Amino acid sequence: MLYCARALVGNDAEILVGPSPSAGEWYSASKLWGLTSASEYVANRHELSARFDELSSAHRLPPPLAVEPRSYLAPVDADRKVFAVGLNYHDHVKELGVAPPKEPYLFVKPSNTMNGPYAEVVAETATASQLDYEAELAVVLAQDAKNLSPAEALAAVGGLMVANDVSAREWYIQSTFLQWVRMKGQDGFCPIGPWITPVEEVALSGGLGVRCWVNGELRQSSSTDQLVFDVAEVVSFVSTGLSLHAGDVILTGSPAGVAMCMEGQPWLRQGDEVVCEIDGLGRLANVVRTV
Repeated sequence: MLYCARALVGNDAEILVGPSPSAGEWYSASKLWGLTSASEYVANRHELSARFDELSSAHRLPPPLAVEPRSYLAPVDADRKVFAVGLNYHDHVKELGVAPPKEPYLFVKPSNTMNGPYAEVVAETATASQLDYEAELAVVLAQDAKNLSPAEALAAVGGLMVANDVSAREWYIQSTFLQWVRMKGQDGFCPIGPWITPVEEVALSGGLGVRCWVNGELRQSSSTDQLVFDVAEVVSFVSTGLSLHAGDVILTGSPAGVAMCMEGQPWLRQGDEVVCEIDGLGRLANVVRTV
């Protein structure tokens, strides 16, 4: 199956596809098929992969593109919705000292939060002085859907990514009314990528390792087998009463090890590098800049 990325090629942002992202082997999807959106790729990934294999077998592929890591952009279409759930890892619930939720806790990450896998996270100290990280598994919908059962929901997932649900914790700790959108919805607060991995390439049922480092210090180390609600249950819940579309993204929660729950609460500061990684999906590396 083909992976899908978005990157700057020259001065233009292009959708790229390729069979081996770790080797940097990418091809312009617009030049191959006129494809210009990640949503098109996810919805048609089986057909596109078969057509790519035919071109490869016939030696009709153009030379692969050279893409520098810093050229990668968020592989998410700007007009797609981004949902997220909180309190969805048993180890995170335990470190918070709260009871596991009875249903997924749902919120929205607005489109202004989308950020590249290697871009800076810019924090405005007036609204984000207690900056936290959250490594998360993100899923991408492959079809339009609504009111899905868990079985239908899993079949509707087309791709997987790494995400960092950056949070301004003062809006949680000090706010009587828990301002989740203010905490989670500031500009650039969702580095995501580095590419979309087709769901067929990953064994979700086996549990995927989820890790986060800050300046080389391992802060989060868990597995998706710690999820309170699994991927199918999360997607099914989000779809209840909501029309989802191909390319929409759902973040599935973050494990234990966030700064808010650590001794001394070591918030992210100017120059800190946050690396988030999930088995088989790649890693993000973002440096914090405060203004």
